[in-house]
Amino acid sequence: MGGHDNGLAYWSDEDWRGACLDDRSRALMAACVGAVGGGLWGWLYLTENGGAVRRRIGPSLDRLPDDIKAVRTSADKTSAVLADVRNILEDVSALGTHA
Repeated sequence: MGGHDNGLAYWSDEDWRGACLDDRSRALMAACVGAVGGGLWGWLYLTENGGAVRRRIGPSLDRLPDDIKAVRTSADKTSAVLADVRNILEDVSALGTHA
């Protein structure tokens, strides 16, 4: 089964081979996720404290698509700069081998 490292049990890859969830485990996991999600929804929409949290985070959620777009734009610009740097380094490397 597992081994011990510094007094702590750990699982090796061999221990997990063939391990899979059966239908009952999946159903139990889905029920737990559903219960947590339902409880969170109920708290947010059916309690005074949940309503206060909704009002506080609402504007942030409204800005989320714009923020995601800004991150994508930054990532695209960063990728372009890194490609340029890579090309420059390849050019410099090529010059060094021809000298």
